[in-house]
Amino acid sequence: MISTFQLDDETLMFQLRMQLRRSSFPAEDSFPPCAFGHKEVPCLHRHGWYQRYADCEGDRTVKVFRFLCKFTGRTISVLADHLLPYRSVHVSLVEEDFDRRADPSRAPGPPGEPKHSELVHGCLERAWRRFSDQSRLLSLSGFFGQRIALASTAGELWQAIRQTAGKLPDILLQLGSQGKSLLGDHRCLSVDFNRTCAPENALTLPSHERRMPPQTSFLS
Repeated sequence: MISTFQLDDETLMFQLRMQLRRSSFPAEDSFPPCAFGHKEVPCLHRHGWYQRYADCEGDRTVKVFRFLCKFTGRTISVLADHLLPYRSVHVSLVEEDFDRRADPSRAPGPPGEPKHSELVHGCLERAWRRFSDQSRLLSLSGFFGQRIALASTAGELWQAIRQTAGKLPDILLQLGSQGKSLLGDHRCLSVDFNRTCAPENALTLPSHERRMPPQTSFLS
């Protein structure tokens, strides 16, 4: 029997403690490893799912499945590799757009190729603006350190990261392994935060991004 009910935003955000990318564990495994120190003990149970918009426009949604650690009472959600944390824009579009912005000399698409809608363009513009923020440049430069060439602009940094870490899904996987992401070091990615945080520290979503109504489903 499946029961569905509504949770307010604060409750939902407090429960969604840890977020992992799907490619962070083997494809043949149906459960992620426990992020709270119990990797060798079978402590996770399926704990329903929540919905996210699949892209910037339209009403298509995807399910993000959750798992409960029976020892800590905390949950882990598994994000598909084509999604960014808290952003509706597709990873492939972000990679293509950032490549173009970082290197304006790149050849345009084939003649007659449809341009992005105004809504998608706005999502990509905000993503680049966030990436170009000084705090992001410092955080990402510090993460990759001497593995990348010294960069003084957002475009140079993006090119250096791409050259070192490859395509954006691979970049996100590397960042996620250390509790970071491309456009923000979100609390849900950090094991240290998730081990110590209290309800009053529940994270909030950026107000400019689309959100699904707080809906979840549990198996009973």
